[in-house]
Amino acid sequence: MNRYYPHTIIAQEGWTFIIGGAVVSVIIMLLGGWWSLPFWLATLFMLNFFRDPARNIPEAPDAILSPADGRVVVVEKAIDPYRNVETLKISVFMNVFDVHSQRAPAKGKITDVRYTAGSKINASLDKASSENERNAILMTTTSGRDITFVQIAGLVARRILCYVNKGDSLVRGERYGFIRFGSRVDVYLPLDASPNVAIGDKVRATETILAFLPLEQDPNFDPSKVQIENKHSTSPAARLKADKIEQSQRLSSENDLDEQIRARVAAQFQQENPTAHSGSIAKEEWEVAARLAKIQAERQAERQAETPERERIIAAAAAEEEAVRQRLAQEQAEQAAKQEQARIQAEQTAKAEAQRIAAEQARIQAEQAAKAEAERIAQEQARIQAEQAAKAEAERIAQEQARIQAEQAAKAEAERIAAEQA
Repeated sequence: MNRYYPHTIIAQEGWTFIIGGAVVSVIIMLLGGWWSLPFWLATLFMLNFFRDPARNIPEAPDAILSPADGRVVVVEKAIDPYRNVETLKISVFMNVFDVHSQRAPAKGKITDVRYTAGSKINASLDKASSENERNAILMTTTSGRDITFVQIAGLVARRILCYVNKGDSLVRGERYGFIRFGSRVDVYLPLDASPNVAIGDKVRATETILAFLPLEQDPNFDPSKVQIENKHSTSPAARLKADKIEQSQRLSSENDLDEQIRARVAAQFQQENPTAHSGSIAKEEWEVAARLAKIQAERQAERQAETPERERIIAAAAAEEEAVRQRLAQEQAEQAAKQEQARIQAEQTAKAEAQRIAAEQARIQAEQAAKAEAERIAQEQARIQAEQAAKAEAERIAQEQARIQAEQAAKAEAERIAAEQA
């Protein structure tokens, strides 16, 4: 427990999400039973994401610790953009299943904290260091060495949390920040630091040593002579190649040493035999050759003693390289299978959607046709009814006219009869 992080098991940033998820899950469970399962799974994911376990801290005073859990994606010589000096850059990428609290890689005082707004591209990409939202912490260690570690937001991460300010002090392994839902941390070290990890290595915050940084810089140190393996060539095969180069350089230096020993032995012989004349040259050469042969035999014995260990290292590197190659091939095959499955599912979804749209259009057309037919029938019935009404009205009028004519005829007949009677 420390002044910046009061919780050691679950990060304080997660309690809102965890409690909120649990409350929603209980409510859904009471209302819908099994419908609450996805909400419980989401709550368990939050519980796992915001875990913040205690870690063992290495005691090596010159060790620079990993500030975060994750996978190493960069080990290279690069410019520290906050100090504008050439440095050793080591980057750690965190996926959503890693612990996302950040812990101090060294003990020292914070000289500056710089926040930079930016985009939200994939944090595993190189350009994330310069384009994404980020928060840089500049520290001077207790031994006076300057280091920089940067919190970088990722594709899913939406918020960077930092709990230290300029002038604060941190001890190694102390929690100083948190990044939600996937991110990256860049560490910039002086060039005389020796990297202890390679690209692809899994690291754990405070427990994994990223590099060893001398407590004091050698006054004869020349930064221009520093050679750091390219970020794409730190595989086991590259390490084996580096071992072979180192071995050849060592053999070359041993040959140079042989020449130096030859000269030193000859000088020693001359010093021990100042009265030696030209007639003793053969003896001198024999003495020099004998001493040199003895030294070379001793060195050859040492090299032969180192051979089994070298062969074991080479075999282990080859086995590791093969394992990495197989793992990458398997991951590529799994990725291809997932992409193919996603493509098939997308096609099936699109086909089902097209069928649904076609069925919906057919239904609408059928409804429109039925409606039109009903309107036509109604109009036809109205026309027939109108015709029938008109016909009935005509018949009624004809009957009325016939009645009137009959009445008129009867009246005329009555008048005629009355006239005749008169």
